[in-house]
Amino acid sequence: MKVIRNYEIQLSPFSVENLSIHILVALRRWFLFDYVVTDESIADKVKDTLELEAGREIVEKLENEFGIVLPENEAIYFALHLKSKRINVKADPFKNAEEEIKLQNTINEVFDTIQDRFGIDFHSDSIIENYLMLHLRAMIERLEIGFAVRNTQSFEQRREFLLATRMTRIADRIIENNYNITIPENEEGFIVLYFNFALYRMDKNKGLNIGIVNGDGRPEGIIILNKIAQARAGIPDNISLVDVAELEENNGSQLDIIISTTKLHIERTPVIVFENSSTFNVERFNRALDSFSFNIQKIYEIFKPEYYYSNVKGSDINEVKNHITGLLTNNNEAELAKNIDFSSPIDLGEGFALLFCKNEPKNIAMRFFSLKRAVIVDHSPVQFIIVLDASKKCFNDYSKLCNILSKMLVDSKTVASFKQEHSYQKFMECIESTINYLG
Repeated sequence: MKVIRNYEIQLSPFSVENLSIHILVALRRWFLFDYVVTDESIADKVKDTLELEAGREIVEKLENEFGIVLPENEAIYFALHLKSKRINVKADPFKNAEEEIKLQNTINEVFDTIQDRFGIDFHSDSIIENYLMLHLRAMIERLEIGFAVRNTQSFEQRREFLLATRMTRIADRIIENNYNITIPENEEGFIVLYFNFALYRMDKNKGLNIGIVNGDGRPEGIIILNKIAQARAGIPDNISLVDVAELEENNGSQLDIIISTTKLHIERTPVIVFENSSTFNVERFNRALDSFSFNIQKIYEIFKPEYYYSNVKGSDINEVKNHITGLLTNNNEAELAKNIDFSSPIDLGEGFALLFCKNEPKNIAMRFFSLKRAVIVDHSPVQFIIVLDASKKCFNDYSKLCNILSKMLVDSKTVASFKQEHSYQKFMECIESTINYLG
């Protein structure tokens, strides 16, 4: 603030708060040796200005405070921020209020669209709302003045959190439309993290009906019960001891998951078997919860052999699109072909790209296209395209499927083995090995 006062740059409290956010975000970048990149046209906007002098002094003070060395581009970045937010004191409160209302309405529109599309309600989550207000406010300002923060982990973030990526793509389109900006992949990766955190918190607040079957007697069962309760402290689970006769009577339909020290044949509820209470492993239990009630048989039902397309032709993404449309149409899937949103493929890295649907499909839509030759998507080569979307009624299964695919795609060994022998059978083997690891 001393620098701002020395240069007699007038900022509203709102703009000072934004500047503070910019500095905090910048500090995170700098410690990762990640600096903004500018060109001459951007630098010319603040050349020989008071704001550039102030920006250089801010950078100098930060360098001295944190023992770092920063490039001139960072001073230009601060200068652009100061220039864009330098105000007419009388008019600023009204302008800032309008900006806040517009951003709040945009976030509400995002939440409304996600709720309408998937039945997930983020309106009551004040944490993600506040995070998005802070982040989007700074992001929109950056993009409006021609800056985009580098994010070297963007591919990994989108690949690791496919469901959050789906939510983010909905948000991207609304924000871009409301602010007439284009959100680059680097910025998209940060938004993915916010939505994934919200989904994580939502899952953590959901309780499960957990049944424990123990052939060694009630005391052993109580030991397992207490271990689960301790591992899931704060989550409103209903954990109970059940006997085999009770399970056979209702086929476990009242339970979400069963922990047992004996093998059971329950069709409708997933079972995790431990030899006894001393071998009960909390880590394995938590991994199993990531994929509970979603086994390989269910994926075979969703993703049939005829949904895997090999040797898809095309020298660029447009030719690939035309061939995919033709293949689906010839396979009596013309409706799905029309519904796939080819306008914005998501590059997941490792040669994979992801496509969603324009409108809600009837059920879970999962299709896999192995290209004859790689094409460029978002400046990267892509050889495998996954179409993955779902209707509102299938959201729970869709969420679990996204989680399993995410786990598979971030495992470099699994991905490498698939690339060596890419086929439907190999893909399902990779899926099954991922499920077995989770369970």
